Amino acid sequence: LVESLLERENLLFTVHYKADHPLIERIKKSFTVYVIDEKNRNSVAEEIVKTYARD
Repeated sequence: LVESLLERENLLFTVHYKADHPLIERIKKSFTVYVIDEKNRNSVAEEIVKTYARD
């Protein structure tokens, strides 16, 4: 199921940043990764919305 989802466009995944699994590594290499923490979560959320609003 996840493999077939990777072929689609306009996806937003959430993964644990420190997770170590081949599928997660593939996602990290193939897609834009946003690292979100308490200090930047509002600005990153705005950036993500702008990115998806363009598509």
